[in-house]
Amino acid sequence: MYAQTRQAPAPYKGLYITFVNTQTYHDQLLASGGMLGLEDAPGFWFKTVPPDGVANLFDCFQDLVAQLEVPASIICDGFLTFAKTIQAAEKLNVPIFLFWPMAACGFMGCYQVKVLTDKEILPLKDEIYLTNGYLEKEIDWIPGMEGIRLKDLPEFKNATKHAMVLITTTWKTLEWSLRITGKETNDNRHSLWKEEPECVEWLNSKEPNSVVYVNFGSLAVMSVQDLVEFGWGLVNSNCYFLWIIRPNLADGKPMVMPQELEVAMKEKGFVGGWCSQEEVLDHQAVGGFLTHCGWGSIMESLSAGVPMLGWPCLGEQGINCWQMRKQWQVGMEVGKDVKRDKVEKLVRMLMDGPDGERMRNKALVWKKTAEMATGSNGSSCLDVEKLTNEIIKLSRN
Repeated sequence: MYAQTRQAPAPYKGLYITFVNTQTYHDQLLASGGMLGLEDAPGFWFKTVPPDGVANLFDCFQDLVAQLEVPASIICDGFLTFAKTIQAAEKLNVPIFLFWPMAACGFMGCYQVKVLTDKEILPLKDEIYLTNGYLEKEIDWIPGMEGIRLKDLPEFKNATKHAMVLITTTWKTLEWSLRITGKETNDNRHSLWKEEPECVEWLNSKEPNSVVYVNFGSLAVMSVQDLVEFGWGLVNSNCYFLWIIRPNLADGKPMVMPQELEVAMKEKGFVGGWCSQEEVLDHQAVGGFLTHCGWGSIMESLSAGVPMLGWPCLGEQGINCWQMRKQWQVGMEVGKDVKRDKVEKLVRMLMDGPDGERMRNKALVWKKTAEMATGSNGSSCLDVEKLTNEIIKLSRN
């Protein structure tokens, strides 16, 4: 995405926005209705990179920019630095902002891999370190993350200095989702997956705070054994549960649920393929969230005031889970070794016990702070204002 400044009126402070995406994701966004309200917005355009251009994004991006006016700045996904977007910005002589779609702590955890390597804590010298308790070692020198365990950091267990990527340019962390003001939009319609309204219809028949919502995101993959253990843990907890099971959740391919478990799950469970997560978390029937601890899911759960059970499995999710448990005190961790007895115990604690009530009250406090941050004069709006002013300032230098 890049911004331009012009003399003609624009939607916001004279900035014109061109949003660049791959053709595949652009088509999915259109199909999902995620761009309602933006197609006709003044000063906002969509451009796409053709499917055959993904292998060489740098050249495609350069060609695209050449067809347009020179941008005032580029705002780029921080994970796209491999596409040489920083080099493209340098060639155009424009500032670049890296949007990092994770928590500040998640970014700090990734950044510390080089420090861990320099201290010879990583890479692990032998696979025995994966099981001998070494990963329980507390790291007490990362600012703001004192006491975090080595196992909570991103899974760069085999990292080397050659594998480390350092981000050395300007970037801005936005910790809360942005909302477009002006034309009314359907805020919940932004998923690239087909949502099933039956999920919410089922929730409508349940009492407040009586349902555990289970969703491991769009990328996580687990073994069939882990899925079965989660299933029996939920069934044995005797709590109602709404479980979103993607077709490729188990080992990345479709699976047939064991018949005995499938029958048992029907008594108090509802299984769907996908749902509107924000709508589900905001539903009064939902009292807990079993999650993979993706940053988006964490933020949506906090914004809804819902406590969590964490099963981190990718990237910085271990850090997110650590924050959720230790810093915000709104949840507990299942752990990588999934056992039905532990799942049952934790679900009961979350939904019925005093610990769960305490975490629910904490989550409601965070919900209020989220509402304040995203209000018209909240910190998030002020941050966007600062970012916009910085883009305009740099474009005039």
